[in-house]
Amino acid sequence: AFDSKYTAAFLVLGIGVWLLVAERWWLARPWPWLGLAVGLLVVAPVLWWNAAHGWASFAKQGGRIDEWQPARAARFLGELVAGQLGLVTPLVLVLCVAGLVQACRRIWRQRESVWILLVALSLPAVVVFVEHAFADRVQGNWPAIVYPSAVIAAAGLEARRWRRLYYPAAALGLGMTLVVYLQATLAPLPMPIRLDPSALQLAGWPTLAARIEAARQ
Repeated sequence: AFDSKYTAAFLVLGIGVWLLVAERWWLARPWPWLGLAVGLLVVAPVLWWNAAHGWASFAKQGGRIDEWQPARAARFLGELVAGQLGLVTPLVLVLCVAGLVQACRRIWRQRESVWILLVALSLPAVVVFVEHAFADRVQGNWPAIVYPSAVIAAAGLEARRWRRLYYPAAALGLGMTLVVYLQATLAPLPMPIRLDPSALQLAGWPTLAARIEAARQ
């Protein structure tokens, strides 16, 4: 995951926090340390390339930290929430938030290890992305690292009012996905390209390919 997206570091952070807070006895065994060693071995090419190129990609990502534009925070936070409502779909997002709230309550009352793990894998990334929204735009795909654990927390919701949303959430998500795919492939809804996310991502590739071929020749 880290080879693809540096936000995968939140997985290591979350597991580390969980081990320190809830499962310290594991640290006396070799398996977590061997797992960490294997992970470092897998990402060694990324580290080697950066070391040979002035830590370029790390500098680019780390350079976001010192930015601060609180005057635009409301806009960036609004875009973050709206983007997640569209990408995750509204009811799934609501269930994920409810699941994490329940997880925090369970930790506060009972300090259950499994809930600590789910929160440790989700909450640090949420905090970082909200903080980043006070400085700059958070791209819609960045919070993807949050959702595996958040969805598991949502699946553990106990109240009937939440469980009643499971099937409607799945149906709404599938319906929204179908609409997006239809718009991306058949464009039944006429709209300017600048307002069409699918067109912004997918349009113009034949022209680009022709230009590259001309330049190659």
